[in-house]
Amino acid sequence: MTSPRAKRGFTLVELLVVIGIIALLISILMPALTRSRDQAIRVQCMNNVRQLLVGCHMYVNDNKQNWIFCNWLSQEGKQPLGWLYKYPKLSNPEDVEASALFPYLKVRDPYRCPLDTPPYLHGVTHNLTSYLMNGAANQYGKMTPKNDPVYYRITKFPMNGIAFWEAPDNEGWNDGSSTPDERMTLRHGKGAIFGCFGGHVEWMTFADAEREWKKPQPLNRLFIYFN
Repeated sequence: MTSPRAKRGFTLVELLVVIGIIALLISILMPALTRSRDQAIRVQCMNNVRQLLVGCHMYVNDNKQNWIFCNWLSQEGKQPLGWLYKYPKLSNPEDVEASALFPYLKVRDPYRCPLDTPPYLHGVTHNLTSYLMNGAANQYGKMTPKNDPVYYRITKFPMNGIAFWEAPDNEGWNDGSSTPDERMTLRHGKGAIFGCFGGHVEWMTFADAEREWKKPQPLNRLFIYFN
């Protein structure tokens, strides 16, 4: 004969205790899970920038060691084919496929941070990419006496000099490059992804980035000027 005590279920107090323990465990685990997710996204974004740099170095090897055009808008007349688009087509997602870099990448995925989701409202080229190239690549719009864009070999740049960073979320930009003092993305929290001319990629906080671009030459890794 079954004992009446064997049929006894959980009391309301016991259920509340169990729910409380589960809630406590969730509150402990959630920050760790969030950090893991953020870290995974950051790694993916860093891999995107790394692929962009690999493509740039492949271009350099095919073009007498000259660094790829940064798409500085005021220089477009004499050199319409840049890393991001072929001028004047720079507003539709498919326009990136006509760029000088795309033949080396063959897919659009590396051009987009996984946290940068539609709608793309922040400037014309936001439809193409989440990233910007440092205008130092062509000396921030400088022209030769023949009114051509200036070009430099990869050996001219410091290998730890910054070539790419993530474009701002709330300011418009109208080409594929910018000056380093422009505000950067807030998608990752307190910092952003930076890619260097030498090919390596790193995470840098906004505070560190600001300190970097305030350094004098030749220590400044962001503002890179040549005579």
